[in-house]
Amino acid sequence: MADPDLALSAYLQLAAISHARCQWLPCNKFLILAGAAACAAGYLDIAERCRELVKTHSPNHLLCRYESFPAALKSAEFQTYHKQLKKFCSIERAEHLLVGQGHQLQPATAATANQYLLEMTGPTP
Repeated sequence: MADPDLALSAYLQLAAISHARCQWLPCNKFLILAGAAACAAGYLDIAERCRELVKTHSPNHLLCRYESFPAALKSAEFQTYHKQLKKFCSIERAEHLLVGQGHQLQPATAATANQYLLEMTGPTP
Protein backbone atom coordinates (compact mmCIF):
# COMPACT_ATOMS: atom_id res chain seq x y z
CA MET A 1 0.00 0.00 0.00
CA ALA A 2 1.18 3.49 -0.81
CA ASP A 3 2.29 5.84 1.95
CA PRO A 4 -0.81 7.89 2.89
CA ASP A 5 1.31 11.06 3.17
CA LEU A 6 2.51 10.62 -0.43
CA ALA A 7 -1.02 9.88 -1.62
CA LEU A 8 -2.35 12.93 0.22
CA SER A 9 0.28 15.15 -1.36
CA ALA A 10 -0.27 13.80 -4.87
CA TYR A 11 -4.05 14.01 -4.78
CA LEU A 12 -4.10 17.48 -3.21
CA GLN A 13 -1.68 18.76 -5.85
CA LEU A 14 -3.85 17.31 -8.61
CA ALA A 15 -6.98 18.74 -6.98
CA ALA A 16 -5.34 22.18 -6.81
CA ILE A 17 -4.34 21.98 -10.48
CA SER A 18 -7.87 20.94 -11.47
CA HIS A 19 -9.34 23.69 -9.28
CA ALA A 20 -7.15 26.34 -10.91
CA ARG A 21 -8.46 25.15 -14.29
CA CYS A 22 -12.09 25.15 -13.02
CA GLN A 23 -12.31 21.41 -13.74
CA TRP A 24 -14.73 20.56 -10.95
CA LEU A 25 -15.34 16.87 -11.70
CA PRO A 26 -11.67 15.84 -11.56
CA CYS A 27 -11.09 18.27 -8.69
CA ASN A 28 -13.80 16.52 -6.66
CA LYS A 29 -12.39 13.09 -7.49
CA PHE A 30 -8.92 14.13 -6.36
CA LEU A 31 -10.33 15.77 -3.21
CA ILE A 32 -12.10 12.55 -2.29
CA LEU A 33 -8.94 10.52 -2.86
CA ALA A 34 -7.02 13.10 -0.81
CA GLY A 35 -9.62 12.97 1.96
CA ALA A 36 -9.36 9.20 2.19
CA ALA A 37 -5.55 9.46 2.30
CA ALA A 38 -5.86 12.15 4.99
CA CYS A 39 -8.00 9.81 7.08
CA ALA A 40 -5.43 7.04 6.64
CA ALA A 41 -2.67 9.44 7.70
CA GLY A 42 -4.64 10.62 10.74
CA TYR A 43 -5.34 14.14 9.42
CA LEU A 44 -9.08 14.15 10.08
CA ASP A 45 -9.32 17.94 9.94
CA ILE A 46 -7.80 17.91 6.46
CA ALA A 47 -10.19 15.15 5.37
CA GLU A 48 -13.08 17.26 6.58
CA ARG A 49 -11.83 20.29 4.62
CA CYS A 50 -11.67 18.09 1.50
CA ARG A 51 -15.28 17.03 2.16
CA GLU A 52 -16.35 20.66 2.57
CA LEU A 53 -14.73 21.62 -0.75
CA VAL A 54 -16.54 18.77 -2.52
CA LYS A 55 -19.75 19.96 -0.86
CA THR A 56 -19.10 23.48 -2.18
CA HIS A 57 -18.59 22.26 -5.75
CA SER A 58 -21.33 19.60 -5.68
CA PRO A 59 -23.84 19.94 -2.83
CA ASN A 60 -25.66 16.74 -3.87
CA HIS A 61 -22.54 14.56 -4.07
CA LEU A 62 -22.63 11.12 -2.45
CA LEU A 63 -19.97 12.24 0.05
CA CYS A 64 -22.29 14.97 1.33
CA ARG A 65 -24.76 12.40 2.64
CA TYR A 66 -22.39 11.58 5.47
CA GLU A 67 -21.67 13.60 8.58
CA SER A 68 -17.91 13.18 8.19
CA PHE A 69 -15.30 11.64 5.95
CA PRO A 70 -14.64 8.72 8.33
CA ALA A 71 -18.39 8.03 8.41
CA ALA A 72 -18.44 7.90 4.61
CA LEU A 73 -15.50 5.49 4.54
CA LYS A 74 -17.44 3.10 6.78
CA SER A 75 -20.35 2.96 4.31
CA ALA A 76 -20.45 0.08 1.82
CA GLU A 77 -21.93 2.38 -0.83
CA PHE A 78 -19.13 4.90 -0.44
CA GLN A 79 -16.46 2.18 -0.30
CA THR A 80 -17.62 0.98 -3.72
CA TYR A 81 -17.34 4.52 -5.06
CA HIS A 82 -13.92 5.00 -3.46
CA LYS A 83 -12.65 1.79 -5.10
CA GLN A 84 -13.77 3.14 -8.49
CA LEU A 85 -11.88 6.38 -7.83
CA LYS A 86 -8.71 4.47 -6.94
CA LYS A 87 -9.00 2.72 -10.31
CA PHE A 88 -9.52 6.12 -11.96
CA CYS A 89 -6.24 7.35 -10.50
CA SER A 90 -3.87 5.16 -8.55
CA ILE A 91 -1.03 6.77 -6.61
CA GLU A 92 1.34 5.65 -9.38
CA ARG A 93 -0.82 7.36 -12.00
CA ALA A 94 -1.05 10.48 -9.85
CA GLU A 95 2.73 10.61 -9.59
CA HIS A 96 3.03 10.17 -13.36
CA LEU A 97 0.56 13.02 -13.96
CA LEU A 98 2.44 15.32 -11.59
CA VAL A 99 5.87 14.55 -13.02
CA GLY A 100 4.47 15.17 -16.50
CA GLN A 101 3.48 18.66 -15.37
CA GLY A 102 6.85 19.40 -13.79
CA HIS A 103 5.88 18.73 -10.16
CA GLN A 104 7.71 16.57 -7.66
CA LEU A 105 5.97 14.22 -5.27
CA GLN A 106 6.96 14.72 -1.65
CA PRO A 107 5.14 13.41 1.44
CA ALA A 108 2.52 15.82 2.73
CA THR A 109 2.72 17.48 6.09
CA ALA A 110 -0.22 19.17 7.75
CA ALA A 111 1.25 22.52 6.69
CA THR A 112 1.64 21.61 3.00
CA ALA A 113 -1.80 19.98 2.90
CA ASN A 114 -3.34 23.08 4.42
CA GLN A 115 -1.54 25.26 1.87
CA TYR A 116 -3.05 23.30 -1.05
CA LEU A 117 -6.49 23.51 0.55
CA LEU A 118 -6.06 27.24 1.11
CA GLU A 119 -5.32 27.68 -2.60
CA MET A 120 -8.66 26.03 -3.37
CA THR A 121 -10.74 28.08 -0.95
CA GLY A 122 -9.81 31.41 -2.47
CA PRO A 123 -11.50 32.95 -5.47
CA THR A 124 -11.43 30.87 -8.63
CA PRO A 125 -9.35 32.23 -11.52
